[in-house]
Amino acid sequence: MSDKWLGFRAIKDLRIYPKRLFQERLRRLGIENERFSYALMPAKDDERAKEIGRLLESKTEFLSQTGERLYKGKIDGASVLVLNSGLGAPATALTFETLLHAGVHSFLRVGSAGALQPNVKTGDVVIPTGAVRGEGTSAEYVDVGYPSFPDPALLTSLVKACQGLERRLGLKWHTGVIWTHDAFFAENTESIKEMSKANVLAVEMEVATLFTLASLRRVRAAAVLAVTDNMLEGRGRGSVYTELSKGKQYRISSEAIARIAVDAVKLDLRNYRLLK
Repeated sequence: MSDKWLGFRAIKDLRIYPKRLFQERLRRLGIENERFSYALMPAKDDERAKEIGRLLESKTEFLSQTGERLYKGKIDGASVLVLNSGLGAPATALTFETLLHAGVHSFLRVGSAGALQPNVKTGDVVIPTGAVRGEGTSAEYVDVGYPSFPDPALLTSLVKACQGLERRLGLKWHTGVIWTHDAFFAENTESIKEMSKANVLAVEMEVATLFTLASLRRVRAAAVLAVTDNMLEGRGRGSVYTELSKGKQYRISSEAIARIAVDAVKLDLRNYRLLK
């Protein structure tokens, strides 16, 4: 067998590991005996999780034994869990694999990203239509030639949710390919320029892993991201990390993506009632 196909053995050999291997993780999260349809996952942002939690019906807020703040509730009758996935691809994979054993079939990443196009600014919203697999975690599952893309129905629901809020919030949003990689402070000028020239919209650390694993596990995933800064200008300039004036723009978009995610679930359920 040629090297070209060796990586695809992982697809044939994929299996869901038994729940008992994840039982302790589920117990420490406080959800060992519960089932959910949707998981809405910020990376490591308690404020965003709180913002999403506020929008749930019949919601319960609780602190897990791992120190994470979780919210559970309903959206139009569907059971929803809101939790931080952890920062980066490995943590996202662990959370994803764990939540499969809590019945989750639809995953929404509600996060942030740095822009790679001059017209994408702090406070804008990006909805990924695909992701460059620049991280290492998904490569442990399947060859890097395997594509990373969102579920089409969830993607459509996110786009419609943005359209619904665009005028009311003065929202500027974009769809396109993003780049996922592992090192937050290690983006170099050459790679940023290369990705920008390839019309990649933004860079972050979790989406490609989530999309790839969801496809392999035959569940659904999509993402909506708030833009923190523009990487072409340099992280030290025009960033929420360095300029207080940018913080307000980002907070507005951060609250907006919480609403977009919840509205997308509502739209999704109208078309897929059996998902409850």
